[in-house]
Amino acid sequence: MIAWAKDIQAENYCLLESAVTQLTSHKLLINDYLIHFLIQHYSQHIETMMMVLTAIQIQSNHTEFVPSRTLESHQQQNEFITIESSIYNIGNKENNLPYDNEHPIHSVELNSFKIARSPVSNGDYLNFINSAVYSSKEVWSDKGWEWFSNDKTAHPYHWQKHKNGDWYGIDHQGPYSLDEHQAIYGLNYFEVEAYARWVGGRLPHEYEWEAAAKNYQLEQTGSVWEWCGNEFHPYDGFSPYPYAGYSAPYFDGQHYVVKGGSRYTKEHIKRASFRNYYQADKRHIFAGCRLVYD
Repeated sequence: MIAWAKDIQAENYCLLESAVTQLTSHKLLINDYLIHFLIQHYSQHIETMMMVLTAIQIQSNHTEFVPSRTLESHQQQNEFITIESSIYNIGNKENNLPYDNEHPIHSVELNSFKIARSPVSNGDYLNFINSAVYSSKEVWSDKGWEWFSNDKTAHPYHWQKHKNGDWYGIDHQGPYSLDEHQAIYGLNYFEVEAYARWVGGRLPHEYEWEAAAKNYQLEQTGSVWEWCGNEFHPYDGFSPYPYAGYSAPYFDGQHYVVKGGSRYTKEHIKRASFRNYYQADKRHIFAGCRLVYD
């Protein structure tokens, strides 16, 4: 079994045990919480299954595939939205929908910043790959450089290169031709952090991302998960539910927030307040980035 998927069964047992315990007091039945929780929970597992199927395809031999188009690199030419300095509401207060880590709803004060209207594209990132700095320490954080020095994979997880030099992608169905305008994914936190530094931007804090997504017209927010620049953490007043181990164990300083959703994400969890999270070195996920400029 693939290592990053091995805990699903144990997690489901925890959920079932919690449900049986709490149903005696009917807590999980209030506002149809249980059914909404299960729909969302298994929506996440469906996406995990797509990751597993994609990983299997990546490990297969696709040397005979010839891309129908050459992926072209280009300088990042993004439109930006200016988010004004103000106080914004973060979190979700719908009783039957949000996870425990989305509670409680609270206000944060944000300084003005510019956020890209669209995520970083394949063509944007190819320009980074083709530069001499991808393997240069100067663009990486210390932890990022340590990861790259050990891994030395200078391309997204889902990309492979044909013998003629053309890049192509791999998904759960196999190889496909890449479109330079589509959002890049298959990158870990270290890689998007390095890319942001190279182009002179930064990753948004999740509060910035959420405020922009709720109040402005961000494009392609459901095409790829978008890495944020902060660790997964509890909001002030956080209370674990429906069981203690659902979110709290991941407030460990090792997991970073990703927001938005991918093309494999079900609509049930595609909301601005939803908080997904992964360790910084994970690149099998369908995650890219959207940059912020101060």
